[in-house]
Amino acid sequence: MNNNPKEYIKQWLSKANEDILVVEKLTESGIFAPSSACFHCQQDDQHKRQLLRNFIQVGT
Repeated sequence: MNNNPKEYIKQWLSKANEDILVVEKLTESGIFAPSSACFHCQQDDQHKRQLLRNFIQVGT
């Protein structure tokens, strides 16, 4: 884990936001790619869960 908690949070949220941006661009463009959209939604969720899991471990 990054020694700077604020920087660590920024990095993981940036990854999650990139995934949501991809989903938004796919849907806005009218490109029919449901498996890609689902993949990036799953990645967004995974990045946020990883962030929470690491902070729960640190707090205990």
